[in-house]
Amino acid sequence: MCEDVPGSGNFSECSNDDICGTNITWYVDWTSPLSLDNWSQTLDLMCVDDASIDRISTVYYFGEIFGCICIARIPDLLGRRWPFTISLIL
Repeated sequence: MCEDVPGSGNFSECSNDDICGTNITWYVDWTSPLSLDNWSQTLDLMCVDDASIDRISTVYYFGEIFGCICIARIPDLLGRRWPFTISLIL
């Protein structure tokens, strides 16, 4: 929801294009069934270009691949006790 006229207190529905690059007051209408509480709002990525969000997703999945290939092998080499104890501490 974006403020119609600055300082008026009247809000109406708007899109990301209306919010980005302007100095208007806006808020998320959590009563709407279309509202999503996701990482895009948590990390304030509403006005970031799509290529940057794609890069964040790519790095995340490379981390998943690294974890599956490399980190899963550590308990097989060292035994399960020490990696389990370290994971509990962290």
